[in-house]
Amino acid sequence: MLPTNFVGLLSLCLATTAWASPAFHFSSLNRNEAHSNSGSTHRGSDDLPDDPSDDCGTDISVDDAHKEEKRFRTMRRPHRADEEHFTFQLHYHNVVANTSFEGGWLDDEVIQTMVDNLNADFSSTGVNFELAEINHWSEENWFFNANKTEGLDLEVEMKESTRVGGRDTLNVWTIQLPNGPAGYAAFPWNFDKTDQDSIRDGVILKYSIIPGGRSKTRFGRTLTHEVGHWVGLYHTFQGKSCSGEGDFVDDTPMQLAPTSTKNGCTAIDTCGNDPGDDPIFNFMDYSSDECRSEFTPGQIEKIRQELATYRYNEEEQR
Repeated sequence: MLPTNFVGLLSLCLATTAWASPAFHFSSLNRNEAHSNSGSTHRGSDDLPDDPSDDCGTDISVDDAHKEEKRFRTMRRPHRADEEHFTFQLHYHNVVANTSFEGGWLDDEVIQTMVDNLNADFSSTGVNFELAEINHWSEENWFFNANKTEGLDLEVEMKESTRVGGRDTLNVWTIQLPNGPAGYAAFPWNFDKTDQDSIRDGVILKYSIIPGGRSKTRFGRTLTHEVGHWVGLYHTFQGKSCSGEGDFVDDTPMQLAPTSTKNGCTAIDTCGNDPGDDPIFNFMDYSSDECRSEFTPGQIEKIRQELATYRYNEEEQR
């Protein structure tokens, strides 16, 4: 368990309280009371809408994806040997309205489990995430409204006030996202485009999608999916077509539409004239979390190339 201590009242343009762990030692908040108010965080997570379009808010048009891939080919750097690892610091920002589960509070043990599962899912890629810090930010307006659908300015404010590090640091925020999506992320190539893009880099998640929650289809792998975007992968159904470049990875079959969580893990083929069934076991599809369990070798190669080009500076890491 990572201990959580009280950081105090911050002087932002609004009053925001943060409880931070593990490296801070300030005057103590009554954490026993906070934990008794929060109860078990392994409850209350409602199923997402059945429509898979509500699953992920990370999207890119076919034209924009082609432009980015063309630019990537001109910038691409060779990655390190396959047996070597990319290691990134991860800062987890649990934004809350109050210290109850319904108010967004996640105990540190739950967050640690989320990160452990993320690392297990990425174990085949040579990418590892070290949990550097957990911050619990008490700001009701951020919790309810700081998202790109209902409050982009608030999202920028929240991230600018709390984010840590640069392109090579993963920041994850959990908020309510009451109307979906389950989460969204920034692609690595967007970091330097504008100052706002640099601020918005990272991952936002619906706080209630956790291991052990009530949802039968979403129990934590949304983090893996969104981090997949952060390291440079598209959806396996990118373009939603049985022709074209798809997700720009050769060994993921063409896929006309995302897999519904209602499908279970039953084989389906939306592009019957092309080789292979839909990649329902892939982390970058929308299938149920019980199915999502793999990245392909082609995706792993793309991840490593994207990271070497956009996120991992060899000189800075030495």
